[in-house]
Amino acid sequence: MRISRRTARFVMISALIGCGDGPSSLTVVEDLRILDLTLEPASPVPGEVPSVDLLVADPTGQGFDTWAWWCTDTSCGDGPVDASPALTVYGLACAPGACEGPGDNLAAPESWVAGLPIEGTSFVRRTVPISGSTANRLNDNPVLAPVGTVPEQVGVASRTVLTFAVTDTNADTPLLYGFSTWGGFASAVGTPVVDGLASLELIAPEEPGEGVLYVVVDDGLGGSAVWTGPIGSAP
Repeated sequence: MRISRRTARFVMISALIGCGDGPSSLTVVEDLRILDLTLEPASPVPGEVPSVDLLVADPTGQGFDTWAWWCTDTSCGDGPVDASPALTVYGLACAPGACEGPGDNLAAPESWVAGLPIEGTSFVRRTVPISGSTANRLNDNPVLAPVGTVPEQVGVASRTVLTFAVTDTNADTPLLYGFSTWGGFASAVGTPVVDGLASLELIAPEEPGEGVLYVVVDDGLGGSAVWTGPIGSAP
């Protein structure tokens, strides 16, 4: 079955992220990577067919194919959601020729994915609660927007603080993450959203160039939102 396809949020361990004065290597995107998986609605009800949006970074411009599907206690596919406590959503991105999609491996894709090449493939999953009714959804996706204007050009080797506003009525403390194909961010540890705001520090490379910024907010309950924009510097 050929189906369309986004991340479970990565677990970031601060002990593994020390990077001195430069950006955290986990925020620097140099190859094909799924950075987020957004499900809409964030907590579907039985009978709904949610949409899946995969935020895929492709810094080399090689192109990619994507797939998305979900599983409940009783079935897997991309059709209406069954009545179950939770929905596990999977996303897969593959560079041309790197894979042919999940095929018959929808119910247990992890072992199949382990046999794929590391380069040119990216696989994520996210588990969300299934709501009892549309009037009483267990979760909604947050809303993410920059505060002020995010610069499209910064100085080489500069450090720029970017602030974002987050609206979320469900999560106690959503976390904000930043990624970039040009430069990176000071930390890969999620920044807590306090009073609806969170800031990230962008660290530009020492050489001019251009790329894309990716900012993701994760509410910890299966909901997320993304923002992307161009970034670079000229000599």
